[in-house]
Amino acid sequence: MRASDDSHPRDRTLPRREPPAGSHPLALWRTERLPDIEASAIREVRRALAGGVCLHHRSWPAARRGEAAAAIAVTLDLTRRAEPDPAVVDLALSTVLVAAWRGDAAARTVLAHVLAGLPPDVRGGRPGRPGRRRPGRRPPPRR
Repeated sequence: MRASDDSHPRDRTLPRREPPAGSHPLALWRTERLPDIEASAIREVRRALAGGVCLHHRSWPAARRGEAAAAIAVTLDLTRRAEPDPAVVDLALSTVLVAAWRGDAAARTVLAHVLAGLPPDVRGGRPGRPGRRRPGRRPPPRR
C-alpha cells in the first residue's frame, strides 16, 4: 500500500487518531463515523482486505482495489440472504467504507442504509459478530 493510493484531500501530516480499544480494521465501518476516519485507518482497512477472499465473488478483486461499483455489487449480492455470514458482511462493507471515504456518493448511501438497519448495540462490536438483526417491517393492516 502506497500513500498515493489514498486520494483523500486531508492533510497526511495530522497526528494519527487511534481506533477505539479492541477494535478491528474490518469493524471500522460500524464503529466510527465516516468524517472521523483518518487516512491511516483506511490504509489499515485496505491491508486487512488484502488477504480476504470473499466467497470467490467475481467482483471481489475489483472491490478490493477500491472500485465503488464492485464494492456495492459484492455487498448487495452477499448480504441479500436473511442471515448473511457476519464475517462476509464485515469484509464486504469494509470495501464500501473505503469507497465512501473517498467520496463516492453511492457507497455513502449504501453504508448509511446498512448502518440505519443495525440495532444500536451492534455498533462497536468485534468483527464478524454483528449480533441480532432487527426484524423487518410488518405489512400494513388489511382493511
